[in-house]
Amino acid sequence: MESDNADKPEAFARMWDTMQREGYFDKHAHYSDYFGGALTKEEKAFDEHVMRLDFKGDRVEFPMGYTEALERSVKRTEHDWLPRMFDLPTRGAALDLGCGFGRSLAWMAQVYDTVVGCDISASLIEKTRENFAACNNVSLYINNADALPIELGEQRFSVIYCFTVFQHIPRACTQALLSDCAKRLSPDGCVVFNLLTGINESEDQGDEHTEWAIGYTRQNADALLHSCNLKADRIVHWCAPDTAAGWLWIQASNSI
Repeated sequence: MESDNADKPEAFARMWDTMQREGYFDKHAHYSDYFGGALTKEEKAFDEHVMRLDFKGDRVEFPMGYTEALERSVKRTEHDWLPRMFDLPTRGAALDLGCGFGRSLAWMAQVYDTVVGCDISASLIEKTRENFAACNNVSLYINNADALPIELGEQRFSVIYCFTVFQHIPRACTQALLSDCAKRLSPDGCVVFNLLTGINESEDQGDEHTEWAIGYTRQNADALLHSCNLKADRIVHWCAPDTAAGWLWIQASNSI
């Protein structure tokens, strides 16, 4: 993507929707874990290994470097490690920002009274509506690259969740979305999200029609929260051997 377009939300939204229309998720191996074939014995064993890790400290050290198998396992076991890592509300309304094809919506709909999923891609939301047609407490909307859906009206949320989204979008859009999230939290609500760290910490764009990888230092993360009127309740650093790359997992609430 041209650098002078990197901060234009409309251009970015069109690029991402085009990727989805061309079958990004259809061709993605992770999709089949939820809407496809059964897991192998090896995959089940991998999941059990991940769930035995200690997520209660300020640092989670994975015993292996990044692989697609690890990423898929982390996603499959999200319902287990996330509430162990953070003290999350367990009722009320929840919002999944960047819901994709609905991986997180599946378990969130079993925990929260009402769940809203939103994504930048209209074609992806169409697919997700098909996946959750029988789920009575899930609503789905299209969001802008820099704003939550206007259809939300004045709705407030106990939890706003955003898994591996902000590393793929321009920094200005991340700030705008998080600021919107802060305004949408109920009095005791929280927003939970992760940021790539250790690499690409000065980048603000990526190649056209690819996933971007925009990193944040801890200082960047603190500044981002402050600019959005959020305060960190807990930050957990995920890391792995033989790589500088990791994630900062953040639970934050309103600072005012």
